[in-house]
Amino acid sequence: MRAKWGRGTMALAAAIVLFGLGAAARALVPGAGNQPVSPRTHVIESGRKLLPPGKLVRLGNFPGGGAVTADGRFYWTVSAGYRQNDVRIVSLRKGRVLQTIKIPGASGGVALDSRRHLAYVSGEPDTDITDAKMPSSTPGEHGDVVHVFSWSPLTGRAVERRVIPIPPPSDAPAPQNFPPDPTASRRSWPFGLAVSKDGKTLLAALELGDAAAIVNTRTNAVRYVHTGSYPFGVAILPGGRTGFVSNQGLGGLVSVIDLKKGTKVKDITVGGPHSNPEGIALDPARHLAFVPLTNADSVAVVDTRR
Repeated sequence: MRAKWGRGTMALAAAIVLFGLGAAARALVPGAGNQPVSPRTHVIESGRKLLPPGKLVRLGNFPGGGAVTADGRFYWTVSAGYRQNDVRIVSLRKGRVLQTIKIPGASGGVALDSRRHLAYVSGEPDTDITDAKMPSSTPGEHGDVVHVFSWSPLTGRAVERRVIPIPPPSDAPAPQNFPPDPTASRRSWPFGLAVSKDGKTLLAALELGDAAAIVNTRTNAVRYVHTGSYPFGVAILPGGRTGFVSNQGLGGLVSVIDLKKGTKVKDITVGGPHSNPEGIALDPARHLAFVPLTNADSVAVVDTRR
């Protein structure tokens, strides 16, 4: 598999995910003045205006990962900011949030199985802020889980069905705390998620486990595969046998996983040691994977057939 780089692709990908459209947002323009930061004013935190071709919809605090249902009607996004961890479902036809579902903790990972109307969302520990905590015994309150929701294809509204525990692998690295804390618990910290076309396999990047989890969605059985350091984004090729995992840590690597055997096939170098590969988007028709390199202001393009 070969990787090549191209500038400007990341902005296009962000526009497609956020608006469900095939057009990129227009360039930032000055002239915000003293207007408040708001979707209504189109002013962002830098004080400049963002004028996208679509309608802006207010989301939660620090919206992270997102996914659009196969019919193009609903957009799932996860709020992972201060005091606010929830899933928000946006009606793309109406241009508004139609449902907010609170969860104990979030990291941004979300994957949709549109055939079976199931959604998978990465779950982290509940907050330490007393007045922002969820009720005791809330499913997934201790983190290292994936929340499973079902949604109505008619209304788009969802309910939580269960949680899948994804504990850290037995050889997960110790947390990097400062000052060092030898008593700190190891964590898996699931982030990026992808589900196979047949709905039987979920792939999760375990950011603090230096591994990927291959999950049987019917039995909740978990197999671990070592990746690079700080795995972040994942994708599953259409055949359902091969997974890709981007690694934020040193090396600029994407790990290729054999999902049937539960083994790593190889690592692909997509950038420099500090390039910081993050999410992965697939173009199945052209057999390409796009990996944004956030510290290189570029996108690596990987030929998935090689």
